[in-house]
Amino acid sequence: MGEARGSRELKGFISGLRIWMRGYQDWVDLDTQRYSARFADQDANDQGAWKSIADGRGLP
Repeated sequence: MGEARGSRELKGFISGLRIWMRGYQDWVDLDTQRYSARFADQDANDQGAWKSIADGRGLP
């Protein structure tokens, strides 16, 4: 994506991260279907977890 500056090593590292992140996203989207609407009703409802932590009550 056009890093104008940086060492060859840094550019290689960033390139590797991009490849890894793309692969991970493809795995989540295509293989695991983890966030698929098809399975949303089976997902844990943790909406209150952060509120409990913020209120000082810890995890629910």
